[in-house]
Amino acid sequence: MKKLLPLTRLSTASEATVHPPPMSKGAFMNRSAKLPDYQAASNHRQCWTGETDVINSTNFAGQQMLAMQWAEDGTEYALIFLGKISAGFESLDCAKNAARDFAISVLTDMTAAISKSV
Repeated sequence: MKKLLPLTRLSTASEATVHPPPMSKGAFMNRSAKLPDYQAASNHRQCWTGETDVINSTNFAGQQMLAMQWAEDGTEYALIFLGKISAGFESLDCAKNAARDFAISVLTDMTAAISKSV
């Protein structure tokens, strides 16, 4: 069973300290281990799933994003991610091409909202 640190009540956020978990001998990664090479983000192609031209889905940051037909006549498409919607795309492919930037925008807005509430 792991040994837990005792809980203490803090009066202000400035008094908070971070206690790293106890490390056993040899727990650190070998410095000579080679890390995988990652492609530049611009070269990365997102994998979309869906069998129709009406709706496709993918994951960004572990969360599902939908690219879907927004207008019944097929003249407008939208992206939906974490409750946010970006509509007005001319085709499903146009929406998919904008998906990465939309995900970054949504996550940036969420980060700013968290920063303001702290």
